[in-house]
Amino acid sequence: MGERLRERLHHRQDVEDARRPRRHPRRQVTLAGPLQRGLTVTVADPAARRARIARRTARGDDALARITEAVTAVERVLREELGPRRYGAMTRAMRAVGDDPLR
Repeated sequence: MGERLRERLHHRQDVEDARRPRRHPRRQVTLAGPLQRGLTVTVADPAARRARIARRTARGDDALARITEAVTAVERVLREELGPRRYGAMTRAMRAVGDDPLR
């Protein structure tokens, strides 16, 4: 097989590999803690036979509500202490550095 053909076939395989969906073991591991604490459960995905969907339990909903209240309180204090301009600058900087899905 010629070198050029071999390179083209290798490149084609790379493209196909890039298009193939991948499983991320880290995402599966991150559910272990909430599952063990009873915050989530997994159920079968009706659209994909082998897939599972994570859902919050009532205990998970309560935990989320408490966390949301705590974050809101911290944000309120920071907004009061820093003022709107500096608070806005801080949140923009944090979003730029972090992995914010709302950005």
